[in-house]
Amino acid sequence: MKFAAVTGTNGKTTSIEFARQLLSHIGVSAMTWGTLGICHQDVTESLPWYCNTPERIYDHVQEVMAQWQIDICLMECFSRLLILGQYQKFHFDCAAFTNLSHDHLDYHKTETDYLNAKLTLAAHCRPGASIWLRNEEPHRSAWFDACAQHGCTAKTFSCQTSASQWYGALNQDQLTLRLGGEHWQGRVPFFGQHNVCNLLTALGLVASLCGEQAIEKSLPSIPKLTLPKGRLQAVDAGGKRHIFVDFAHNPDGLDNALSALREHYQKPLTVVFGCGGDRDKTKRIPMAKKVGKHARHIFITGDNSRTEPIEHIVSPLRQTLPHARVVKSRVDAIYQALSQQTDEDILVVAGRGHEAYLPGATTLLSPAFFNQPMCDADVIKLCLKQIQQD
Repeated sequence: MKFAAVTGTNGKTTSIEFARQLLSHIGVSAMTWGTLGICHQDVTESLPWYCNTPERIYDHVQEVMAQWQIDICLMECFSRLLILGQYQKFHFDCAAFTNLSHDHLDYHKTETDYLNAKLTLAAHCRPGASIWLRNEEPHRSAWFDACAQHGCTAKTFSCQTSASQWYGALNQDQLTLRLGGEHWQGRVPFFGQHNVCNLLTALGLVASLCGEQAIEKSLPSIPKLTLPKGRLQAVDAGGKRHIFVDFAHNPDGLDNALSALREHYQKPLTVVFGCGGDRDKTKRIPMAKKVGKHARHIFITGDNSRTEPIEHIVSPLRQTLPHARVVKSRVDAIYQALSQQTDEDILVVAGRGHEAYLPGATTLLSPAFFNQPMCDADVIKLCLKQIQQD
């Protein structure tokens, strides 16, 4: 059994899922452990509630790997769990750091504290393990120092500098890769430069886990890669509509997703978004500014307000985006956005991605529609059905 870890603010889920698919193509049985639960091929299981100690997490991962005959486990490592020592039973064979951006400052208080939590991942890697990161990473030197301290090897790739040994660039749907001595060019089913970085992260993990020869074998599978659920997920609405659901819930995530859609489609965006309650309040105005930068039409709505009054959450967003429409019911906001969408607009529902939730009160749809938890993509389909009947 081998273990790989990915930490960072954004891109963890996509990176490990890309790596799992690449490994599967070359005949290596792998599973992912993280935000989406435990995933292997077409099977997804929720993380058990009792996995709340280092021993229980490690024992459960080992048990599932043995049950499913898994060779490699690709894990997301979250900053809070790193601080709590929840990964201390693991000795990772390789790792990667995706990025650090504005999030979780309700818990870590400062960006330095947040970074230091991520850096502790190096202590959980085997001596000689490779840790992959972007060559342009602002905290590159801190990672090189952490690698040196714990006997790891820092390896880099670039999405900007073609002089790098590992390099990737996307032009519309044409991807160019240079991976040491390997070169590849072809069409890919995803867009956004951030997803090129996620792919390079995944390829780095594959090389570290299975050797450089595995890269050559895995390259033909790149055109068949699929994004994880809730990550720039296209919702099939029929006709000429373009509708996407994305998990983006911080400024950098929104900027990546919205800029990728604008660049790819060259059409105006309509965005439905909100901010979570009882969490990092300092990211709310930056999130609103990113949406305002990219979107022509904006709907501010609820996004798991928890115990915080929704008006407290909405107020700074409304002040930052005075021309946005405020619709506190998420279902109603989605319905109204769909009702005004034209073939020339790209609709993006951001914030919850794959997450299922109880839709709650709605004035526009029958409550009979919502008798069980559903994700944004499900809500969109029900709203479209209602619109067609009206």
